[in-house]
Amino acid sequence: MANGSLYALLALGVGATLTDFLRSPFPVWAFEFGVFAFAIFLCLSSRGFARRVRWGPAEVALCAISLWGFAQIAGSTDSSYTAGPYEMWNASLAAAALGATAFIFSSHVTREGLDTVLRVFLWFAFAVSLEALLVHLIRTSEAPGGWGPFPNRNHFAAFLELALPVALWLSEKPIYAGIAASLLAAGVASASRAGATLLVLETIVASALMWRAQRSAVVGFLALSAVFITAVGAGELARRVTQADPFEYRREIAKSTVAMIADHPWRGFGLGTFQIVYPAYAQFDAGKIVDHAHNDWLEWAAEGGIPFALAWLVLAVTLVRPAIRSVWGIGVLAVFLHATVDYPFERLGVSCWIFSLIGALLSERSRRGRALIRRHEFRHHDAGAELKFEAAKSAGAVAVALAVLLMTGGRPAVAGPVSGAAEIGTVTTPGTMQIDRSLVRGNATLFEGTTIETNRSASSIQLSRGAQVSLGAFSRARVFADRVMLEKGDIRFSHSDSAFRLEVPDGLVIRPETAEASAQVTLGNGAEVTVAALAGSWDAWNRRGVLVAKVAAGRVLEFEPQASSTPSRVTGCLTKRSGHFLLTDETTNVMVEVTGEGLQKEQGNRVEITGAQDPAATPAPDASELIRVTGVKRISKGCEKGKQSAAPAGASGERGTGSGVSAKTIAIVAGVAVAAVVGGLAAAGKLKSDPAPQDSLSK
Repeated sequence: MANGSLYALLALGVGATLTDFLRSPFPVWAFEFGVFAFAIFLCLSSRGFARRVRWGPAEVALCAISLWGFAQIAGSTDSSYTAGPYEMWNASLAAAALGATAFIFSSHVTREGLDTVLRVFLWFAFAVSLEALLVHLIRTSEAPGGWGPFPNRNHFAAFLELALPVALWLSEKPIYAGIAASLLAAGVASASRAGATLLVLETIVASALMWRAQRSAVVGFLALSAVFITAVGAGELARRVTQADPFEYRREIAKSTVAMIADHPWRGFGLGTFQIVYPAYAQFDAGKIVDHAHNDWLEWAAEGGIPFALAWLVLAVTLVRPAIRSVWGIGVLAVFLHATVDYPFERLGVSCWIFSLIGALLSERSRRGRALIRRHEFRHHDAGAELKFEAAKSAGAVAVALAVLLMTGGRPAVAGPVSGAAEIGTVTTPGTMQIDRSLVRGNATLFEGTTIETNRSASSIQLSRGAQVSLGAFSRARVFADRVMLEKGDIRFSHSDSAFRLEVPDGLVIRPETAEASAQVTLGNGAEVTVAALAGSWDAWNRRGVLVAKVAAGRVLEFEPQASSTPSRVTGCLTKRSGHFLLTDETTNVMVEVTGEGLQKEQGNRVEITGAQDPAATPAPDASELIRVTGVKRISKGCEKGKQSAAPAGASGERGTGSGVSAKTIAIVAGVAVAAVVGGLAAAGKLKSDPAPQDSLSK
């Protein structure tokens, strides 16, 4: 393969890694397009492309992994594959691109070309690790954050696992021994428990394999490692290793994933659909989005079935011998082990290099003789000129790392707003939070549609229009200039004007009715929503714009959307005005018009009315809806509550079996069940801010 083509393929890997933190799919599509275009070019321009590949169990497994998703899509004849067709196509294309990467390297990398591949990868990995380590040292280990372009410490450590054996293999030159030591120190500083363990294991295995041939290089590397690790510190790693339960959450997620596998053991649910299917099997709520199984092996079996996981196992087993014989390929085996407690193969910035090295290992295995390449087999350069060249590359890597550090301002890079987007406010927290899925500490600027997800600390949001919002711990919301969409947890509003609103799942909208109103809104584990009016009064509207309830200051109401066939139910004093029967519900404080038989004789009495809402009818002035009555039950003669002769239905306080909302003083208005919370504000509680064991399952 020509050097220009080789550098083009490596540039795709560099670009994929540097854009790994972005939520946008465009970098992934660019990588896939580049790999496919490159593969087509090689097929058309290289004679005997297929004959270059030595077909064995590893190559067959690679083919199965690359094409499995498309086979699932082609055979999707039932609902098991309709949960995420878009996700299935994306995951299938990604798997095919990674498989193509491995085949390109396997069939076209020469021994001289392999030397170039490993050196370029190593210098790039060193630059990434140096930038991440400098940021870590500046911010101190108590200020968690992203590591280079990777959103969490585990994926950063997996990336280092691939690079460390390469540096050790080249460590007969002192500069590479120093790079290897810095990579190990960066892995220890990242405090990834599995990553640090595997990096140490790689050090032991590689040192043992190289001891006889490069004893002085191994000794120099170990000495430098001790110095560097002492400099960066290992206190954070020691603290995390001594945690009471290092498998907290992962154990429960694994049990749920095993249940998924048991339901579809042979065909799986479709590549890329784990996050969609998992909630139906979840056995606990960690207060976090579970987008992966934190075990790639289990996730492969859940998404692709047991045969798909077996293809990965065949690939891993067939790589053991060539990886150990090469020394530089040991990192591939380490990442396969890391995949038992995390998901490194799901990060494009890691997996693109995994498959590049897999292809390189297969190319070495296909050659005659021993796979371990001696250093003297490469073309020799003038020693003085090569030393100058290596020094220039070192200076360049340091300059790049410092430039990235200055551009990021000592913080992990995050996707910026669209050019020209206007700021709508700011958010601050004493701890860390996710801003559009990028970890941020302290404060951030908000733009239209920004997603905020808090960790163990609550956050304070100040919007330009004057609204002040506090988002509770382990909560998530999207923020706009005129509204907030709460997706999880609880939120508190203060100093909100009538133009500002809160939207919650199932279309419920909460608006302040009075000036300087404040309220706390909490999403339950199901569909229920609790609204506590701390000051002023608030209105609740359904998705059709019908007033559902008025929450007066000091009151707490619980809402839950109902099926469209659920009859309306209101309780209050029945009155007649201008020929219309009207009733103001005691729970929701909303006036409705009622029509039907038996109302005339109950005029002036306290009654409970059931019936069907008529959305096409125009209710009387001041009434929110018109109910066509199917049943009238007298509660008391007259309208004084103290004289009631019969308790309202469900007054025992037990949970209602039909609505899902507590049955005490329950009302169903405009398709929403509403109940008063016993204890009022005392039962509403405060914003959650208790510390949790970890900010994220991936850390």
